[in-house]
Amino acid sequence: MPNKQEYIQKAEQEFYKTYNRYPVIFDHGDGVFLYDTEGEEYLDFGAGIAVMGLGYNDKQYNEAVKAQVDKLLHTSNLFYNVPSIEAGEKLLTASCMDKVFFTNSGTEAIEGAL
Repeated sequence: MPNKQEYIQKAEQEFYKTYNRYPVIFDHGDGVFLYDTEGEEYLDFGAGIAVMGLGYNDKQYNEAVKAQVDKLLHTSNLFYNVPSIEAGEKLLTASCMDKVFFTNSGTEAIEGAL
């Protein structure tokens, strides 16, 4: 297994330099913690820059994702699918709103809010 510096050197050869990266190689997560390839523990305050705020390694979530991967990962909003219908129903129940709009970008979210 490569060491940290070898991983970083390989990434620098393969990735466009669009922004600076911290010299940490994350390997896995558990709960609210991330662990690097050297075994160091980090409290995850960034949640993948707010895309994965559910934590890591939750057994119920993992099993649901694994089951869904075998069925259907993604379809366009141009089509109906059972998971989005069920999610919409749950969201409406929790929010007491009349309709829900699922979006895939910040622009659509802002337009929907307006």
